[in-house]
Amino acid sequence: MLTQVKDLPSLPFVATKVMQLTTSPNTTMKQMEDVILKDSALASKVLKYSNSALYGRSGQITSMTDALVLLGFSTVKTIVIASSVKSMHSSGGRGYSAAGKTLWAHSVETGIAARLLAKLKRKDLVEEAFIVGLLHDIGKNIIESKLPGYVRQLVILKKKGDLTFEEIEEQVLGINHSELGAILCRKWNFPEILEKAIRFHHHPSSNKKEPILSHLACVSDAISYHLSTPPPNQPESEANILEMESSAFLELDRETFQEIVKEVQETVERDRKTFDL
Repeated sequence: MLTQVKDLPSLPFVATKVMQLTTSPNTTMKQMEDVILKDSALASKVLKYSNSALYGRSGQITSMTDALVLLGFSTVKTIVIASSVKSMHSSGGRGYSAAGKTLWAHSVETGIAARLLAKLKRKDLVEEAFIVGLLHDIGKNIIESKLPGYVRQLVILKKKGDLTFEEIEEQVLGINHSELGAILCRKWNFPEILEKAIRFHHHPSSNKKEPILSHLACVSDAISYHLSTPPPNQPESEANILEMESSAFLELDRETFQEIVKEVQETVERDRKTFDL
């Protein structure tokens, strides 16, 4: 299996360079701006994201300088990554769809929910939570693009029994989408906390690095399914989500859950064009 997906996608040059610049304390605003502006399409997308409801700056940001000043390097880096990842979902992701949604739509909802939860539980991890939510299922996208013939088989097996996609992937492919996502994170030189969070987003307690990121992704993943229309084969009800181990870890109560669900719906609706949904 790994030999068949050895040519994993690379991040665009600009995104890679932005990540490098954000790790250096000596990076200037002009250096960051000059790099992003080298890719006009990406720069345009960054400005669209910057003015989205997600960041609460609607109409305030008209230039890359505005984005860097008002949002900061870390947030702009997150937006650059989000903009770059969207191109990897060009196929739509319908073969591996999540409860009737494309993988991209599901990933966006999960990312938004994770970001909102992190603002309440760990403000210092808000941007990391959004990235993990957005990329938690990137391994599925790899399977779709590199091994399209297997996807139908995986979906049929999922409908026939009670096994999870992870378990079926391991049986059929010898590796699951969470592991593939972690491998991709290593290739992209992402921080280990992001790699581990994605690797264990279905098993957060196994994450010994920064477990809260996996718990945030796990609950947010369930929230996206909860929002699904039509509902998935195994609907994620409010009661079931609140009984999850990750909800207990995050001390998520019914009122907060309902507020997050409402805000995710509103953000997605307002930013539908921004996220290309």
